Amino acid sequence: MLGNGTAGETNTHNNTQIRVFSENNPFVETVEKRRERVYNSAENDSPSRQLARYIKETGVKYGDEIEGVDFEYLRKNTGVNLSAVANLALAPSVPDNVRQEVSELTNYFTLHWEAPKQGKQPAGYYVLIRETDQSQGQMKIHVDGTEARLPYSKDNYFFAVQSADAEGHESLATFARGGR
Repeated sequence: MLGNGTAGETNTHNNTQIRVFSENNPFVETVEKRRERVYNSAENDSPSRQLARYIKETGVKYGDEIEGVDFEYLRKNTGVNLSAVANLALAPSVPDNVRQEVSELTNYFTLHWEAPKQGKQPAGYYVLIRETDQSQGQMKIHVDGTEARLPYSKDNYFFAVQSADAEGHESLATFARGGR
């Protein structure tokens, strides 16, 4: 909902924050994809959730019939959406086949990925790291190639990778799945 920052039932007004509703488990998902998601503990890493995180990172924080529209809130909300869409349009495509090594017993993790198969090629990538109990990335590390080995245990962190161009436009993050 873009048009109003007032809750109908409680009449609470807040036009400085946006709530982004995003599904955690994709509505249309194959049995194989579901198994992979559960195996990787990726319940909160659907493309929809990645988009919500992206909007939060690139947006500026600030109902539906005309008499219920808060135009100042709508202006701010439109700016957040426009900023996210413009940045995504200028960014390279997401990295392909992002996977983390799961065969090693070590406190390091190794990620591998492939450059996007279409669109402009990235100037580099960001590895996003977050503790397993956190919903937002806590660390962001720039990598030039398509592999990273960093001193963080795969048992304590989740990992994702974003493509980035030389001007700083970043793709959505792709959650790392287990692989060898």
